[in-house]
Amino acid sequence: MIVNATADHEVITRLGITYQELDGVQVVSVGGELDGWTAPALREQIAERLDQPVLLDLSELQFCDSSGLRGLLALTDDADLLMVAPQRPEVARVFTLTGADASLPLTADALGAVERLSPPSS
Repeated sequence: MIVNATADHEVITRLGITYQELDGVQVVSVGGELDGWTAPALREQIAERLDQPVLLDLSELQFCDSSGLRGLLALTDDADLLMVAPQRPEVARVFTLTGADASLPLTADALGAVERLSPPSS
């Protein structure tokens, strides 16, 4: 899914979201910009998937502002959710400077996170 926002009457692509399921875990990969325009759409997409554990992969995130961070923090209420930390230094720095890296359920290892979130086999 691509979420579009309008700036100066030109539609630009701001956020890319892809989905896959691995071992009973919804893996939602996010790339692009997470800000006041795109965070509500991401929250809506995640909320639709919270009937299963969710791994939110932020490793390809290119930009995140305070509105995006607030949106991520709102997702952590009553959710079985882990987030793969952003890999771009400028985005990771925003998480560190704001303390979001200590408040969000971040991990560096996507495969390990899927294992942790996977429902037990019967």
